[in-house]
Amino acid sequence: MTHREQLQKLREEISALDQELIALFLRRMEISDQVAEVKRAGNIAVTDTEREKQVIDAAVQAALGRGPEAGEEAEAFMRAILELSKQRQRKAMLGAFPDPGGNIILIGMPGCGKTTLGRRVAEHLSRPFFDSDEEIEKHTGRSIPDIFASDGEDAFRAMETERIAELLKKDGIVLAVGGGAVELNAELLRGGGFVIYVERSIPSILKTLKEGGRPLLEGDAEGQLHTLYERRRGMYESICHARMVNEDGLEPALDVIFTL
Repeated sequence: MTHREQLQKLREEISALDQELIALFLRRMEISDQVAEVKRAGNIAVTDTEREKQVIDAAVQAALGRGPEAGEEAEAFMRAILELSKQRQRKAMLGAFPDPGGNIILIGMPGCGKTTLGRRVAEHLSRPFFDSDEEIEKHTGRSIPDIFASDGEDAFRAMETERIAELLKKDGIVLAVGGGAVELNAELLRGGGFVIYVERSIPSILKTLKEGGRPLLEGDAEGQLHTLYERRRGMYESICHARMVNEDGLEPALDVIFTL
């Protein structure tokens, strides 16, 4: 047998294996769609880090008999499959929003991650993103701390209500609102779109929150956060259409949003 004949024979074997791989891959994606439906029904995040570790470890162990390099290649292969599966699940879950064309509104405590998450959701959905505090600063030419210090909280809340009402006249936006926006705007927010309550523990908030940067969080920041949380928690829960927890990093938090 010539070298060309040997090459052709090997290529035929690879082509046959490729067909088997594609068939198995398509079957895996079908099952992944079923998993997405179960996760959406149970409000379960797409990413399960422990499960992913088990799957990758099993793939590596299965390949290690052929050497360390085979184990590394098996890991890379399985990671790619898992990422495709997660992308597919996220895409399937986006249709769970009651009105995919309507607004998505993120509420929650200061420092819970509304703005960061909102920007990523808007990017993923190709929608405009707005932050009510940023819009107030643009409109007035003043910082939020300055407004609080000079005009007081009541004046700020009036500005906040006006800005939110204007923003919610738009359609198909992602909007993150200030932590206290729920106190005077519960009905406005509830009727303005699909409201997601972003929950985060006080210790986690304190890790990333600069104490001097929030008008209502000076001095005993932890004590004030607890007070604000107890005052607002019922409001957050009463107006939201869905809740998610932002504790384990950005990706798991986004996964939860995309399961709603």
